[in-house]
Amino acid sequence: MIVFREIKSLISRYWGIYLMGFVIAFGLKLFYSKAGSGDLAWILAPTVWWIKTLSGITFEKVADIGYINHHFRFIIAPACAGVQFLIIAFTTILFSFAHRLGTRKRGLYWLAFSLGFSCLFTIFVNGFRIILSLHLFKWDISGEWMTAERLHMLTGTAIYFISLLILYRIAGYISLKIAGGAKKWPGSDSIEPVDKSIWQTIGAYLPPVFWYFAITLGIPILNRAYMNNGERFWEYAIFLTGACLAIFSLFCFGAVLRVHSAKRDRRNTISN
Repeated sequence: MIVFREIKSLISRYWGIYLMGFVIAFGLKLFYSKAGSGDLAWILAPTVWWIKTLSGITFEKVADIGYINHHFRFIIAPACAGVQFLIIAFTTILFSFAHRLGTRKRGLYWLAFSLGFSCLFTIFVNGFRIILSLHLFKWDISGEWMTAERLHMLTGTAIYFISLLILYRIAGYISLKIAGGAKKWPGSDSIEPVDKSIWQTIGAYLPPVFWYFAITLGIPILNRAYMNNGERFWEYAIFLTGACLAIFSLFCFGAVLRVHSAKRDRRNTISN
């Protein structure tokens, strides 16, 4: 009952911010579903620039197609823009931490920060993902079972999901600093509270998992978009779930070790 009262209080205070966040996420999803390469120049062009800055690899812009590198025979098309990850990152940051800010004004600032930071973070991560994909295609390490398409899907999933977990931790720290509740990081922030159990520590990392699966798998299932190619979608769902569970298990194991180490240090400090 206490939990429900807290949730009701949060909704009554921040419902306007949550509603705006939902409208922005829905609008981005709708826009992306119909957008061409020209419509996505605002994120494709910076991504291409970032790739060139990191690796020296250049791409040629081709109208209505995207950006092409003839040497690698690789196209950065709208599907490679990373907009879906941007939406996941935005919803994760906004809905996980807006309530910490204390006032509606700060909540609005957090809404703007969530959108802007998610966009920059998406370009940053997507650049690394595409460079890795380029080299994987060049090395041709795929096999009979692990096809190039499956390898591309798994590496993309791994990079995006790991990056989302890292982003969640960074955003949690920033939100606590804004709210005046964090003195150092890690160990004293409420993402990994020293006084909570192992299961509570793991549970603190469930929001990014929820938003990742809700948007990548939940929405296509709800709107029945998966029926356009059901066999391929369920294969993708199995690969994605397996990869994310493996990564999440390792991430939680590290979080539990950090909490255990913090508890041990605190006991040693008290005993001394």
